[in-house]
Amino acid sequence: MTESVRCYLLVSKKCSHMLGHSALAGVSYLAVFLLFIAEIITGFALYSPSHHAGAIMFLLGGWLLNIASLQTVRLYHHLIMWVLIAFSMVHVYVAWFVDSNERNGLMGSIFGGYKFVTKDWEL
Repeated sequence: MTESVRCYLLVSKKCSHMLGHSALAGVSYLAVFLLFIAEIITGFALYSPSHHAGAIMFLLGGWLLNIASLQTVRLYHHLIMWVLIAFSMVHVYVAWFVDSNERNGLMGSIFGGYKFVTKDWEL
């Protein structure tokens, strides 16, 4: 995992080549998935004081206002939004970097559906 980070930061010239996602990508996607869940819950918590639908709004996120104030929930909602925006920019950079480094058609496969493996890779 640290090897991937060092490669993406251009600290190391040694980059591991793999057909699928790396361990760093798996951990990153898990973190992003959890951030999306937190963003949804805080969003419903922010919406719940103005929408009096009873138990459903409480279950979707209104319970969070019993733990933290409205402004604190808004702050976390806002910070998570910026983390997700930063992740999106890093994701585009890493996808471009891997495509230009490995030259295996990663970005082209998004549009064309075809990704290839060079002969020097061992499967």
